[in-house]
Amino acid sequence: MLDKIDRALLNLLQHDCTLLLQTLADAVHLTSTPCWKRLKRLEEEGYIRARVAPLDNERLGLGLTAFVLLKTQQHNSAWY
Repeated sequence: MLDKIDRALLNLLQHDCTLLLQTLADAVHLTSTPCWKRLKRLEEEGYIRARVAPLDNERLGLGLTAFVLLKTQQHNSAWY
C-alpha cells in the first residue's frame, strides 16, 4: 500500500527521473537511506517499471510512423 511519501516520490520521479537521491530525500523529508529503501521497494513491487528520458523526435530527425487498419465490404477500384 502506498502512503503519502511513496506518492510524493513517484510524483517527483514522474516529472524528473534524473533527480539525485539526496534531492528526493530532502523533498519528502527523509534521510537518504530510508528514501533509497522506499525507491527500491517501489521498483520491486512494480510501481516503478522503468526510468526513461523522453527524447525530442523532431530534433533527432525522426518522423511519425502510423499503422492503420481499414476494413471494408467494397473491394472495387471505385472505392480506392
